[in-house]
Amino acid sequence: MISRDMQETMSRFAKIERLTEEILTLRQEMVEFDRKRNYNRECLGAFRRGEIQPNNKLWMSFGGMQGIMVKMPRKNLVSMLEGEQVKLNELYDKNRGVIKGKIKELNSLSPDLLASDMDPYVMELLLKEQKPAKNKSSSAIAEDSDENENSD
Repeated sequence: MISRDMQETMSRFAKIERLTEEILTLRQEMVEFDRKRNYNRECLGAFRRGEIQPNNKLWMSFGGMQGIMVKMPRKNLVSMLEGEQVKLNELYDKNRGVIKGKIKELNSLSPDLLASDMDPYVMELLLKEQKPAKNKSSSAIAEDSDENENSD
């Protein structure tokens, strides 16, 4: 028979494992979103620089290697790529917010977790979140020191 404390500990560990799996999955999605954004950015840059012939219609591949090829007018292709960039940016930012929330929940479940044991990506997100507060306090200190210097 398992004691109540043991059951609570096991359920906490299960929740910690679930959260870390979700964080890693969301992180992988963000990598994919970023890869797609870079491909689109390169293509839009080639259009902007005139590296792609201004033909009336251009070929576009949908779905990767096993996808289909479609011939589209240039203006439709550019507007489609720009729209996809906006959508990818929104998805990327949404995932970032979700990851931050899950990291906060993870920290509340396991506050004794040493920073050295954390994934570097998780630590980077936590530090980025704390930087604005530090910048405000350091700018306030800098203003105070400027006032002190002027009063001398």
